Amino acid sequence: MKRKILNVISILLIVSGIAIIGATLYLRYSAEKKNKDMVKQFEEMVKDSKNKETKGKETEKVDSKDKDKKDTSLPKGTIGIINIPKIDLTVAIGEGIKKELLRYAVGHFSETVMPGEKGNCALAGHSSYVYNEFFNGLEENIKDGDEILIKTMQGDFVYKVYEKFVVEPERVDVLNPSEESILTLVTCTEKGKRRLIVRGKLQK
Repeated sequence: MKRKILNVISILLIVSGIAIIGATLYLRYSAEKKNKDMVKQFEEMVKDSKNKETKGKETEKVDSKDKDKKDTSLPKGTIGIINIPKIDLTVAIGEGIKKELLRYAVGHFSETVMPGEKGNCALAGHSSYVYNEFFNGLEENIKDGDEILIKTMQGDFVYKVYEKFVVEPERVDVLNPSEESILTLVTCTEKGKRRLIVRGKLQK
């Protein structure tokens, strides 16, 4: 009787393990597909915008409120694309850092400046996470001088890494404004206990 119970328990554990692995793989596949769709749609929008400019189609002036509305109409809230050649990464950037968004994209801290602007532009992304690992590899592979490329509707921007350090989760001062045009990447390290910070300066 005990052996039968043990056999049933073993089978249940195996089935549960397979189900967990299957669910994880599905979530990652889903996240990758969503991100690829965002990147593709954004690149098409940039291409269309450039085509309209070259054809000399009339452009309309919009106030800041209209611009905000325009941004939110982008595919799934996409504001740009980040590319880090050193770790072979290309991922969409979404506005905000809500959990749902970070499942399939990198998020922009809304209280910081936009890419390319003067100040501190901060982005958050997961590493070694069940949904995705976009920033996985930053800690081991990124070094001073490496390039981080960002494409937005306003243009293409190149940042060069100049520092990398680890802080406690409560160190929100890494989001503070800057006199220079810098980029701050934020991700988890040490199994989520601390935060890895990678910073780059905008190249002119």
